[in-house]
Amino acid sequence: MNNIKSYIYLFVLLTMITACSHYLTKEQNRALAEIIEILNTTIAETEEIMSRQPDPTSPYRNFKEKLRKIQNHIDSIKAGKESYNPEIISQYSNEILEIRMNVQNPVNRVLGVDVFFGPGKYKISDFSIEGKDMLNSFAADIIELQVKKLREFFPDKQLAIVIKSIGYSDEMPFSRWFAEELKKDINISLPEAPLEKRKILNRELSFRRARSIGKYLKMQVKRMLDVDGVIIAEPVIIGLGETFPYTDESVVPPYKAEDKRRRICKIHGNVFVTSH
Repeated sequence: MNNIKSYIYLFVLLTMITACSHYLTKEQNRALAEIIEILNTTIAETEEIMSRQPDPTSPYRNFKEKLRKIQNHIDSIKAGKESYNPEIISQYSNEILEIRMNVQNPVNRVLGVDVFFGPGKYKISDFSIEGKDMLNSFAADIIELQVKKLREFFPDKQLAIVIKSIGYSDEMPFSRWFAEELKKDINISLPEAPLEKRKILNRELSFRRARSIGKYLKMQVKRMLDVDGVIIAEPVIIGLGETFPYTDESVVPPYKAEDKRRRICKIHGNVFVTSH
């Protein structure tokens, strides 16, 4: 009778342990070890770039957050808190590879808008020849350095090109006629205070210039694209106006009100797999 009770006790105990733990096979442990190695390397590479380029608008912050989320889930699997799902592990492997390709083959530029636009200009038709040449080169880099490299790893997957264009301005006021031009598409009542009105107008100007650059890039990438199964997403356009492009600590000498280093547009090109 005592043996029967012991067997029942061990059976109940084993059932409880199995219910709260997930055991891994040798093959599963090996697969996790491989993915952890490339995951840690990719995180280190991403953090190293972020330390050299402390730009909150860059895509590297999002990459790092995604990698950390994957890392936390894998840690839970290793600890027996989550079950091993081969489909999810395969998806993680592809996502890490995709991020690593973007990290190792960056296509980013910081462009002085004075190269593109004269005072009071913001349309594609206002672009200088030099400005068009710079964007044409950028579009070609997206295709050669990112699209074609990612296609090698994912020959049968649909890819998506994402262009992000972020505009900035200095703190200079506007002439009356140009202020009226900018006000046409602003759907809010402008404040009477000159300082606040200037900030809103400069944000609108930086947005329009970033939008023109983003639209032109999309057109050029579409014209140059020679790889099948690739879509071009609508560009992400942001106008930050008089916000400093970089923190004061990283800028020498400090920014001034009329500073050409503030009249810039940051552009980022990335390529992703639309579904894993």
